[in-house]
Parts: sequence; structure tokens; C-alpha cells
Amino acid sequence: MKLIHIFFALILIIAYSPRAVAGPWPKLKDVIIYDFAKKANTPLVFTNDQLTVLFVTASWCLSCQDINLKMIELQKKYKDSKIRFLSVYIQETKKDFSSILSKGLTTSETYLADIKFMKNFRNPTAPTIILFDHFGRATSLRSNLKDVDYLEPILLVSSLLDKEDHDAKKIKKTEALMLRPQDKK
Repeated sequence: MKLIHIFFALILIIAYSPRAVAGPWPKLKDVIIYDFAKKANTPLVFTNDQLTVLFVTASWCLSCQDINLKMIELQKKYKDSKIRFLSVYIQETKKDFSSILSKGLTTSETYLADIKFMKNFRNPTAPTIILFDHFGRATSLRSNLKDVDYLEPILLVSSLLDKEDHDAKKIKKTEALMLRPQDKK
């Protein structure tokens, strides 16, 4: 029965995922953001064996606020999986960003975009979701979103692979085939 669920989830992923990433995008370890706790620009820490969902948002964006709540729900739903949720705020001052953090309505990892981040991703609009695979490569970038329902099958398959198969090499290989069918590496 689980095999059937995985099969249909893969079909949904193929149907709703972009065929190719208009890149080249930087790897996750090369993404520079402003870490408010450290009060400095720092690279994002890349962790092996994690699918990373990076949500580009802004406080003035109304659809971002709805998507942000859904991202928090997804983070709670998949808290036991190897899925990392990040939020990066664009076009915010450090003072505005401080008030956003104090409200507590953000994902567990929330950062402020700096000039390098904006340059690397060619000035992404809010809301944008960027998926990074287990290798830290950007595999999908979607802008001007109204909903994040397309993420559910991707997260579901990734969480099933994490729970059922603890062989990290096999997980990486399966996810690479699932999210980047154009790569033969």
C-alpha cells in the first residue's frame, strides 16, 4: 500500500514540478544571509541528508502571510522528518525584521536577506519557494505563489524515504532522481 502512495506522489511531483531549474543557482552552502542573532552576514549552514525548503517572504506581502502560516503548519507536520524549513525576509530594515521576529510567527530558522542573497537569486519576488536537495543544490524555484499545495507530495515522499530507508546513499539517489530528472550524475 505504501508503495502505491509513493508511486502516486512521484507522479504528482513530476506533473507539478518544473522540468528544469533556470539557473545556475548557488548551492545552499554558498547562500549568504544576515543572521540577526550573530548580527553579521553568514553563509547558511549546509546539513547533509536534508531536503531544505527556503521561503522568500516580505512583511508587506499579503499572500506571503498566508503562505507563512502554511509553512509553519508544514514544519510542525514534518518535524520528525529530515526536512529543514527556512524563511528569508527581503526588503526589510533590521528594525522591521526585529519586530517580525518578536511576533514569533515565523519558521524556526528565519533570516534577513542581504545584497548577495538578492544578487545570487536574481532579485526574487515575494513569495518565492526554493527547494534544495540533499546535496544542497537548488532544484526548484517558484515565484509569485498563491499557495504551497504543490509542496505536500514532495515533502510526503521525502519523509517516507527518511522513515522507511535509513540508507543515506539510497535516499540521496532516490531524491536526486525525483527532483532533478534531467541530471544524470
